[in-house]
Amino acid sequence: MYPFFKDLPSQSLQQCLMQLDRAFKSFFKKQADFPKPKKKAKREAGIRFPTLKVGAIEYDKHSRRKAWVTLPKIGRLRFVSSRPFSGKVKNVTVTKQGGDIFVSFGVEEDLTGVGNTSASAVGIDRGVVHTLAISNGEFLDLPTERIKLLEDKIARLQARLAKKKKFSANWMKQNKKINRVHHRITNIRKDFLWKSAHNLTKNHGMIGIEDLGIQRMTKSAKGSIDNPGRKVAQKSGLNRAILRQGWYDFSVKLKWQAEKHDARVIEVAPYNTSIICSAALINLRLIVSVRSCFAALNVDMKTMPIPMRQKKSTLERAAGATVHNALMDLGLDKNPPL
Repeated sequence: MYPFFKDLPSQSLQQCLMQLDRAFKSFFKKQADFPKPKKKAKREAGIRFPTLKVGAIEYDKHSRRKAWVTLPKIGRLRFVSSRPFSGKVKNVTVTKQGGDIFVSFGVEEDLTGVGNTSASAVGIDRGVVHTLAISNGEFLDLPTERIKLLEDKIARLQARLAKKKKFSANWMKQNKKINRVHHRITNIRKDFLWKSAHNLTKNHGMIGIEDLGIQRMTKSAKGSIDNPGRKVAQKSGLNRAILRQGWYDFSVKLKWQAEKHDARVIEVAPYNTSIICSAALINLRLIVSVRSCFAALNVDMKTMPIPMRQKKSTLERAAGATVHNALMDLGLDKNPPL
């Protein structure tokens, strides 16, 4: 019925069936939506090879970046090695993303001795103005200006796409250009999130992070015909800004890096984390102004502009209260804020 199936290795087809089975199990557990059928010519998919022959990966004698891999029913392919790896290769996955073809290797290696010896604990507050605010006063910011420029470029390319006949040759070319720009945005975000998660788990033994309901936070405010929403455009802009930062993706990468570096990630309830001072650990609803909080942080209020006073106060208080709540959950802090 489908002759092109003969062109693929049988083990790769079995991998697709295993992925389909996993997708249905996730659906029945109410962890994901119903699996959507995907057409062969309209998806940037991948193919996985669960086993490789001994000596299937070869490196150039003069440059470790030049390498070749021999795949079943495909043959010998040349690829650029982005970084060296060691250990036993368990599987190989070939994917197509943004018009480029990538090969990734699943490797089993010994991580003994990679453990984290740091005893410091920090809290992280995720935001829109600053992507990550650390309780030690450090800010980690996603390069949003570069992303916004690329988003403007996507809007221009989509305007040209709308004038072309759907699924024509010119439409397909224009669609590929849009996919490439989307892929660049994804790479910029992933690069920032991976590096941030790696550095945080490498330098700190315990990290507190808010357990945010991001799907609920980014829900549309348009409402229904009988009960229309209010300030729909403003909420849409906020949702776009939150999703641009990649909050959920960061939490996933942080947990993975923490497991790798033997660090501990504590998810705490976000309740009251924005009204507790990170230094004095007092509830700011009980004091007249935030000056007492800045006094405890040894910050000169007179030298800071008013917007910066409010911004620094809110972010540092939220991050500091996050790590305080994490310590409370572990039973390590017996002095709760007033």
